[in-house]
Amino acid sequence: MVNESDESHIFSTPFFSRLPQETKNALLKESFTQHFAKGSVLYRKGEPARFLFLPLSGSLAWIF
Repeated sequence: MVNESDESHIFSTPFFSRLPQETKNALLKESFTQHFAKGSVLYRKGEPARFLFLPLSGSLAWIF
């Protein structure tokens, strides 16, 4: 479940703000918030994508 503050932040971005409300509702229905510790690996090269990660705070590093 995504809280109202995160929802507002996500849908204020140029990409997501243009989506029709019906699409936004469908995305929210499948969305949830997760917290990761520093140094966590979200996925590795070659693994199939299981999620679309949208960082709301902090930073990510791409390591190849």
